[in-house]
Amino acid sequence: MCEMVRELAALVEEMAVMLARSMGDATGVLQVGYHDRFTGVRLYDREGRAWQGELVDDGDQIDAVVNALAQDQTGVAMELRFGPAGTYEFRYTLGLRTLSPARVVGDQQFRYPHHPLAVRSVATTPEPGDTDPAVLAEVGGLVDEFVRRYEQLKGRPPQFAPGHSEAEIAAAEARIGLRLPEDLRALYRLVHDDDAEHGLLGCQSLLPLDEVVRHYLDSELGAWGWNDDLFGPVRVVHDAAPYGRIRRMSRNVRWITVATDRACNWCAIDLDPAPDGTSGQLFVYGRDYDESVGYVAESVTAILSEVVTALQAGEVEDEYPDEEYLGLPDQIGAAIEVDGSAVLNLANTSLAAAVADLAAPSHVQKLYLHDGDRSDLAELATLPQLRQLAIQTAQAVELTIPRTVPLESLSVRADAIDLTPLAGHPTLWDLEIANATHPVTITPLLDMPALVRLDLSTVTVPDLTLVAQLPNLRVLVLNQAQWHQLHETGAMPPHLAAAEMTGQQTLPDAVAWVSTLTPRAWASSLPTITGRVQVVQGS
Repeated sequence: MCEMVRELAALVEEMAVMLARSMGDATGVLQVGYHDRFTGVRLYDREGRAWQGELVDDGDQIDAVVNALAQDQTGVAMELRFGPAGTYEFRYTLGLRTLSPARVVGDQQFRYPHHPLAVRSVATTPEPGDTDPAVLAEVGGLVDEFVRRYEQLKGRPPQFAPGHSEAEIAAAEARIGLRLPEDLRALYRLVHDDDAEHGLLGCQSLLPLDEVVRHYLDSELGAWGWNDDLFGPVRVVHDAAPYGRIRRMSRNVRWITVATDRACNWCAIDLDPAPDGTSGQLFVYGRDYDESVGYVAESVTAILSEVVTALQAGEVEDEYPDEEYLGLPDQIGAAIEVDGSAVLNLANTSLAAAVADLAAPSHVQKLYLHDGDRSDLAELATLPQLRQLAIQTAQAVELTIPRTVPLESLSVRADAIDLTPLAGHPTLWDLEIANATHPVTITPLLDMPALVRLDLSTVTVPDLTLVAQLPNLRVLVLNQAQWHQLHETGAMPPHLAAAEMTGQQTLPDAVAWVSTLTPRAWASSLPTITGRVQVVQGS
C-alpha cells in the first residue's frame, strides 16, 4: 500500500509540474472527473475563471493519475489546487463522477424509460436443428447469381472463404444463447464473411461468425451501443421509421450485430421485433445514429435479392475495377432515412403557421422553437410523433400540450413560465425549466405521475421543498443554494437514483453535498497529497 501511495504521489508531482509549465505560474485549480472511460478536465485561474490555454504534453500526466485511481471504479473526482511559490494540494474521492458540475449516481441499476438494463438469460439454449433446406437453397441461388454476375463484371470471382458447418454455427449460437435466422444461417453455410467488402449485402460487410459471437459477449448486451448514462445528452429514444417495426429501446438482448459499413456504423439482426416488424429484420446503429436505430430490411434474404436485382438490371457503376467492391446503388443495405428533427423560428410568424409549413409533420419527433413572443402549444396537435420539445428564448409560452402528443421531454427557456397546464400529463418524464425572470411555482408537478427527471437549477422556486413529494422523481438537477435549502429544511427527495449540483464548486463542497444525499464511506474521506514544484514559464 505504501508503495502505491508513493507511486501516486510521484504521478501527482509530474502533473503539478506540467500544469505549472502550462500556465506560467502555479496559482489555479485543476478539476478532473472520470467515469465510464471518459475523462473531463476543467482548469481555473486564480480568479476562478476558466483557463483556455493549451496543456504541455497534451496533459498526458492527468491521464496517468486518472489511470492510477480509476481501476474498477464507477467514478473518480480529483482536484489539484496550486498556490504561491509552487505549492500544491491534491485531493480525490472515489464514486463522484464529475466536478463543476458535481454529479453522482447512487443507483447503478436505474435507467430512463426505454433504456432497459439488459440482462442475459440464464442457461438459454437455442433451438436445435439444421438450417431449413428450402431457405438454404434460396439463399444459395442468390449467392450463386451474385458470384456469376460479379465475375462477369470484374473478370474474377469474389474471394469468399468457405462457409461454416452446421456444427460450427450451432456452437456459435450456443455461446450467444440464441438461434440465428434461417437465411443468416444459410449465408454462413455458404460464405465465411465479406470482410473484403465485395458488396454481397450492399453497403454492409458480413462479419466473421466468431466476431459476431465476440461482439455479442464482450460488449454491453443489446447491439445498439447507446450511452445509457443518466447525464448523457441523448435521453429520449426515438422511433425508427417505418414506425412500429423496431421496438423503441436503447438496447435489447435479442439484437445481434452481424455486419458493418466500415464507417463506424453497424448492422444488427432483430430477433425481438415490434408488432409490425419481422423476426430477422435488420437495422443499423453507430456513429450516424443518435436517437434511434435505422431500419434496413425485413431479412438478409431481402438484401441479397435487392443486390442481385440491381446486378441483373445493370445498376452498377464499377469505377474501380481493380478493387473488390462493386459500385452498387448506395441505398442497398443502408437505412431508410427520415429526418425526425425540426427547428422553427417564430420571430416573424406564429407557431400555427410554422407547424403548417412543415414538410413532414408526421415524422417530427424532436422540435426546437426559437424567438417566440407568446406561443400556445395546443398548435402542436398535428405532430403525432413528437417526443422532445425545446423552447428557446421565448417571452411567454402556454404549456397546453395536447394529450394526444406523446411528449416525453420538455425544455422551456422563457421569461414567464406557468406549469399549471402540465398537471396530469401522462407521458412527460423529463422536464427542464430555465431562464425565467419570475419565480416558478412547481405545485402542478405533483400531478405528473410520469415525471422522472427534473432540472430547476437556473430558476427561482418558492415552493422548492415540494420536490420531496414528487412520487416518481429519480434524477434531480439543482444549484448549490437549492440543494442547501432542501438539506436545511429536511426536504431531500427520498428515492433519487442520481443527482447533479450545477455551477462551480470545490471538491470538499461536492463531497459534503453528496454526503447529504447518501452517507457513504468515500464521501467522508479525502486523501490528500501536498508538495512544491518549481514554477517555470510554459514551453
